[in-house]
Amino acid sequence: MKIFTNVFSEAESFFNHPELRKDATIRQAAMSTLSSKGKRMYSTAIGKAYVYLSTGELTILQTKEGSIKVSYMTSDNQVVEAHSLPNRADPAKRLWMFTHADPSAQPALAIVEALLSPNWPETMMAVRQAAYESGHPVPTDELRGLPGTNDQFVTAIMHLSDTMYYEGKAQESLIVTEDDKPVMADYHTKATTNDGVRPERISKAISAEGDRLAQPGSGSSNTDLLIQLTQRGGVAMLVGPPATFKTETVKYVIMKTGSQVVKMRGSPGVEDRDFIGTIIPGDPTPHWEDGPLARAFSMAYFKPTIIHIDEILRYLPETLNTFITAMDELSYNDALAVLKSKYHTMPANEFGPMVDSLLQRKDDRFYMLELPNGQMLFAPKRHLTWMMTTNWGEDHLQVANNVDSALLSRTDLIIDYTRAERTVTQPIYQDVAGSDTVGNELAKIVSEFEDALYHEYEKGEMGLSRPMDPRKSIAMLKAARSAVNAGMSIPDAIQQAASVTAVPHCVPRAPNGTLVEATKVTVLNLLKNVLKATTVFNVPSRRVSK
Repeated sequence: MKIFTNVFSEAESFFNHPELRKDATIRQAAMSTLSSKGKRMYSTAIGKAYVYLSTGELTILQTKEGSIKVSYMTSDNQVVEAHSLPNRADPAKRLWMFTHADPSAQPALAIVEALLSPNWPETMMAVRQAAYESGHPVPTDELRGLPGTNDQFVTAIMHLSDTMYYEGKAQESLIVTEDDKPVMADYHTKATTNDGVRPERISKAISAEGDRLAQPGSGSSNTDLLIQLTQRGGVAMLVGPPATFKTETVKYVIMKTGSQVVKMRGSPGVEDRDFIGTIIPGDPTPHWEDGPLARAFSMAYFKPTIIHIDEILRYLPETLNTFITAMDELSYNDALAVLKSKYHTMPANEFGPMVDSLLQRKDDRFYMLELPNGQMLFAPKRHLTWMMTTNWGEDHLQVANNVDSALLSRTDLIIDYTRAERTVTQPIYQDVAGSDTVGNELAKIVSEFEDALYHEYEKGEMGLSRPMDPRKSIAMLKAARSAVNAGMSIPDAIQQAASVTAVPHCVPRAPNGTLVEATKVTVLNLLKNVLKATTVFNVPSRRVSK
């Protein structure tokens, strides 16, 4: 079956961004590794399918037998239904049928298959990346304006478009249309009597890695501790040297929990108004615009939100006071007393409803933020989690020499990292290497090589200058994947990649600047042992041209 034949035909009707329109060229950074074609086009239909998913406009049904039904309403009030059904004649194939020739129908079905089945692994990873940038679910108006405020989302939605198109082209032989009328008729009734798929399941599919990762909640890892913190709200600080993936750990927790996120990054030039908001001159009148902190409080009023503050010690010490004040916890009675003091002249028939609207539950604890215009924002603690990262120590460039004791006293968890957790790195490695057989093998080999080098560094017998870190593992994976795509065998590609990534990173240099030969040979022999212990297949990559 030829699929995605009309996904480039529709004019953009949702996003108002010059790069998210019909005939727009995909950015280099957004291109999928599934194709070697140079210039590629953005699909407005695939982008619109993501809009339907992330704004909750898709209705998704599924039977125990594996039939899937997806429906949505177009802007001209047409109800579109798409069905995906098992093929009894060939279980490796799926049967697709549609009630309306809408360009987004096939992409919408592909997204849902990616969420509920293993059929579209690379599309699944692309959906997760887009969801990290946009949040999930997200209000329609907020999503519409997101490309103008978050350039990484533009890259992510382009990558989803490119990945889905080429993964779909590679799967055309596995999809059958409704032309097979006798078979389709047998399935049609089941497809329309499916059980509803709850939104929570979709959020979990977007944020989770499934059986490939350890399940949260066991208390056996730092990520478990952070996930548990999001369930009650509070403050965490992740401390450790570079390349321990503190920031990636926060991203992982965000994806795992399905939380909304507001991101900030430490800088000495930031003022209070950059956090809280400011008045923007306008025509005809000025208007107030929330800063990230005020936006996070507003978001947390409705549902769980994580404030991600990267490099907290790069803020000026006096700037940290804004965070410290906002982290003060209030009981319901404390918050009520603050409101009574501020609005003591307000009539009782107005004060009561205002309190009810600001303070949702009497058993809650609250964070409070007062804006320069006098407005007060209250976020229930159970909905707001602060996650800060820092390279705490004298050998890192910081602005503050140490963490303010007042900030420390408000921090529930201080987690020290000496090495990134496999739970966090493995899905990243898999995404970089690709989700096909080759990618699985590459990710497995590099992970085991990283482990082996780390253990050797700890023993101190090999003379390594430093252990392998995740960033070097990612660089090694990229180089190896490119070599395999060019026709090299997996063992040769891995060894070539290691020689220009892991080896110069881990092996010390002699006084003349050359790598110490004995250590270099030992590292490469260690890699050979890893390769011998791993079943390696020389599988050509899936690459197609549009």
